Amino acid sequence: MKRSLLVLMTCLFSALSSIGQPFCTVKTFNLRDGLASNTVTGITQTPDHLLWISTWNGLSSFDGYGFINFRDHTDKGRVLTTNRLLNIQPCVNNNLWCVTYDLNPYIFDRKRCEYIDISQLIRERFNTEFHTMRALTMSNGKTWLLNIDPGSPAFLVDDNDYLSKKGISIFFDKKQNLHNETLKWVWEDNKKRQWLITDKRISIYNGNYKSELPFAHITQVGDDIFLATTDGRLSRFSEKEMTAVPISVPSVIHEIYQLLDDGRKRVIALTDAGIYVYDSKSNKGLLITLPPLSLATGKIEEILPDSKGRIWVSTDNNGILLINEGETTAMPVTTPQMPLLRQSNVSFFHEDKHHTIWAATGGGFFGYYDETRKEMVSSPIRTSTMQPFIDKTFFDNQGNMWYTGEHNLTIVNFGYNHLSQVTGMQEVRSTLYDHTGRLWVGTLTGEVIAYTPKGELIGYLGKDCRLHQQPSRFSSHIYCLEEDSQHRLWIGTKGDGLYSITTTGQMQHYLHDDSDTYSLPSNQVYDVHEDHQHRIWVGTFEKGICLLQDDQFIHGENQLKGYPISDFHKVRRITETKEGVIIVSASNGLVTFSEKFNRPSDIHFHAHKYVKGDTTSLMTSDVMQTFVSSSGTIYVATVGGGVQQIIDKNLLQDHLKFRRMAPLSDCGIVLNIEEDNNKNLWIGCENSINMYDPKSKQMWRYGPGQIGESTEMTEAKSSYNPQAGILTVATNDGFVSFMPERLKEEPFVPPLVFDGIQFHGDQEMRLMPTNDSLEVPANRRNLTVHFSALDYQDNYQIEYCYKLEGVDHDWNYIGKEHSISFNHLPHGHHRLLVRSTNSIGQWIDNTRFLHIYAHP
Repeated sequence: MKRSLLVLMTCLFSALSSIGQPFCTVKTFNLRDGLASNTVTGITQTPDHLLWISTWNGLSSFDGYGFINFRDHTDKGRVLTTNRLLNIQPCVNNNLWCVTYDLNPYIFDRKRCEYIDISQLIRERFNTEFHTMRALTMSNGKTWLLNIDPGSPAFLVDDNDYLSKKGISIFFDKKQNLHNETLKWVWEDNKKRQWLITDKRISIYNGNYKSELPFAHITQVGDDIFLATTDGRLSRFSEKEMTAVPISVPSVIHEIYQLLDDGRKRVIALTDAGIYVYDSKSNKGLLITLPPLSLATGKIEEILPDSKGRIWVSTDNNGILLINEGETTAMPVTTPQMPLLRQSNVSFFHEDKHHTIWAATGGGFFGYYDETRKEMVSSPIRTSTMQPFIDKTFFDNQGNMWYTGEHNLTIVNFGYNHLSQVTGMQEVRSTLYDHTGRLWVGTLTGEVIAYTPKGELIGYLGKDCRLHQQPSRFSSHIYCLEEDSQHRLWIGTKGDGLYSITTTGQMQHYLHDDSDTYSLPSNQVYDVHEDHQHRIWVGTFEKGICLLQDDQFIHGENQLKGYPISDFHKVRRITETKEGVIIVSASNGLVTFSEKFNRPSDIHFHAHKYVKGDTTSLMTSDVMQTFVSSSGTIYVATVGGGVQQIIDKNLLQDHLKFRRMAPLSDCGIVLNIEEDNNKNLWIGCENSINMYDPKSKQMWRYGPGQIGESTEMTEAKSSYNPQAGILTVATNDGFVSFMPERLKEEPFVPPLVFDGIQFHGDQEMRLMPTNDSLEVPANRRNLTVHFSALDYQDNYQIEYCYKLEGVDHDWNYIGKEHSISFNHLPHGHHRLLVRSTNSIGQWIDNTRFLHIYAHP
């Protein structure tokens, strides 16, 4: 074929080199989604992984599906002085500390589903007014409340026993020998000891250590604890001697601002002379100098040691610095010019699970570090509803970033693109990898477009059989692209017949002619197949199949008399087994016949349809594709019936038997099937690409979280390039290409929570008690239990099942529904079991139990 090798770099088309790029997806929530208020003041996560949000209008919980709001109403039982919350902190028992805007502390007790006024308890027990900015929760179930008034007492609260007299203790200065000192912070080490940091010293609560020096900073590196003063002195705590042992630092260090653990047995001290890195194993230190500009004009705002041993630094003049492991100087990182519309008001770094470094600066930049280009790349986080503005951030247990600005709540999911997605085109209805590895795609509007094996655009096929730089329409809807053993390109269209193009650029156009019974029987060509005898078969969507012989088409209205054209005239696909049995997939079933015949009129056809009441027949008669795997297994994809397997070895008989395949029968509408080099099947559905392993009989589902929220697959056959190991699937506005072995990764195991209950007649759902125990009154045994698998990154494809012990013998599979309704729940003790899949459809071991007692 004559062609022009044109590599076109346009914004419309991307290359497969984009595989392996970081990306982020963004979703914003507001009042319309059920959030208590558009003004968010705090975000946190309780140990059960449920997300909580404090707002100007009370507290909200979020389970990935919806919000439950907890306001203190204005009736006589009101506890909060105001619903305007300042911040929240989680307790180890899954309760929450809430501080209101007027600085009063409260516990939100999830077992009671009510607020407890701690400031009132303090007032009643200790006859003193108390206000605080925040609660400091400890792992032993105790919480420190620091007084906003310097020199005034602090309080220690038992989160599990706060209502008893011993549940709240006053912390006097004289009790800890801290006369005329102010408790500023409490820090906990890995031995669960609590270190009290005052304006004059550090001491261990209920311990034997009180420092002589005014240490202001503390961190732990492995089992070693390091302390520092603001005037530049660094020490290591000796467990044996119970004292702080000084560490010699360079004399140029006069101030220390911060201590950090880098996760590699090193402590990092941010100083006025640069960054001092001290190795706790070798007892050696290294002073890293920063560019003069960063210290002279920019205060260091954030620092991050990453998993590669590098150190990242941001300054308030919007600079980002990088220190490679072992180097003594920090190098500026090229960062895009600040946008006119700022995306951030704060500085931070984040290393995601793919080890991508994400950064934000106070000047408005947000993006990631490109490891190849060695520079920062901007990543817009604008949603359709608002211009983003990051002011407060929270990273959950999955590494998702939640942020709020002036209004609303937004989640940012960080990913790594294992797919190359070409969008901005018309709907693609056909794909083909030819013998050279080039990718051809045909669109609904008639373009035939060629790409190099690397995914770079070559050009648009014209009627002159050349590839052109500018978009060119070849014909009408391109529904079929095939290459035969002579490397001829066959192009089937919907409405414009069939084309063939030779390697020398000679084109033949076949059309239906009413006056010629041996012309193409229909201009709607959906498939072309070359059998083992090198004969060309054509599938049409009006007149069934036909055989091309000497420029004549043999079909059901001339010599192919035995073909059941009345029932099987709408043909989608033609395929063939290794034994030479040809299988026709049509809208009304399957047709099988042997390629071994002398005359077309001798062919004996076998028809197969759905038979009502026969579980061994086709699930539905509307067949999208029949696929023969490399092992010889035959899979049949139907509309609404998922995927079945042909059981019979002899295909040349009537009434073939099929069997359902449990993981594949619930796929919905299966559009196409392809096989990779590892013998895995890739099954395209409307909004997911599924991988099925025939050996383990497991399936992985890749949905909107991996391929895009708005991406929809088309009926086009997917194509696989075995040399490059790349699979291409057609979409509603382009195509998706990926390397299957890179797509598979270990998915997140979402924890399950019972998050709500709604009794019949109630307008609102109630919060479920945190002890997974529920009492049901005798007159309220009609109820709905709500639960969630907490995957805040991608819960779209999570499915559930449940079992009520003593009632159900088997699991009840309820799909994506995450609630169960009971009518007249039997009285007595019950145990409800719930489990779920992960985000890619695998059933996992995350079973959760709810103990129910229904009163008689």
